[in-house]
Amino acid sequence: MQIYVGSDLVRSGSVPIWSDPIRIGADLRPIQNGRALQSDIREIRRIIKAYVGRLQDREVTNHVAKEWRIVARVLDRLFFMLYIGTIVVSLATMFPKGEAKLGTAAL
Repeated sequence: MQIYVGSDLVRSGSVPIWSDPIRIGADLRPIQNGRALQSDIREIRRIIKAYVGRLQDREVTNHVAKEWRIVARVLDRLFFMLYIGTIVVSLATMFPKGEAKLGTAAL
């Protein structure tokens, strides 16, 4: 019985149990050079570092955008209160409460 690690092929004699005839040659070749494996690992680490860097950049950008949204909300409320105050002051000056009407003077 032959068992090939890294493959889904288990052979008993010459009859494959879970085999794909197209993949047999590719799955059964041993790792011949440790340097190729090391370079593959280095490449994977480089790709992962680049991906983590992009995620960190995106996180920083989202944090800055969130802070600006908070600033915008505070300014929006401030200017709204200023607008309401201006309206109240202008209405109070246009329609004073204690002034007598012109047509109803005391006789």
